[in-house]
Amino acid sequence: MDKQALVSITASVDDYNVECDGASRLVHLFLNRKGVSHTCYCGHIEKINGDILFNPHFWTVAGDFIVDYRARMWLGPQAQHGVFLATDHPDIRYVGDPIVFGIEGCIIVEMFCKKAGVFADV
Repeated sequence: MDKQALVSITASVDDYNVECDGASRLVHLFLNRKGVSHTCYCGHIEKINGDILFNPHFWTVAGDFIVDYRARMWLGPQAQHGVFLATDHPDIRYVGDPIVFGIEGCIIVEMFCKKAGVFADV
């Protein structure tokens, strides 16, 4: 899947007042609904020299792309945002382990999204 297709599926996440765990659940839900293979992670963002910038942090990987709509919340407006390749930001790296969101979390997110009307275009 190309970047623009991922952006079109996930960009609405940016409109919701959720932190990185909630944003990752929304990304997970939206990608699942479109049948897009992906993996969610929990870990941290660090500088290439190993200095941790933010911990803990949640994000999603789909193909070669990182999907992260909340790094700027913690790292400021210059931080990576949205859908991007790791090579787009060679000064930082994401370090973590895959995480499986339980069905309970997805149901809560789904209820939240339905109330907000986000499924109209997803």
